[in-house]
Amino acid sequence: MEGQQQSLQCSSIMVCTVSKFAEHSGMEEGVVIGWIKKGYLPVKRIGKYTLINLALFNQELLSDESFGD
Repeated sequence: MEGQQQSLQCSSIMVCTVSKFAEHSGMEEGVVIGWIKKGYLPVKRIGKYTLINLALFNQELLSDESFGD
C-alpha cells in the first residue's frame, strides 16, 4: 500500500463526554478541559453536560494538511 492513502474509519458515535475523551486519548481530564477552554475541541453544552463533537473534530483533523506530520 505504499503511496496510497489509508482509509480511516470513524466510530458511529458522534459525541463523547470529556472524561471518555480523556480516557480514550490517553490525556488527563484537566488537559482536555484546557483544550476546550482554548477552543481546540468543538463542544456542545447541554445543561450541565459538555459533549465533545467527535464528528466535527474528525472532520477538522482530516482537512488539516499539517496533521500527521
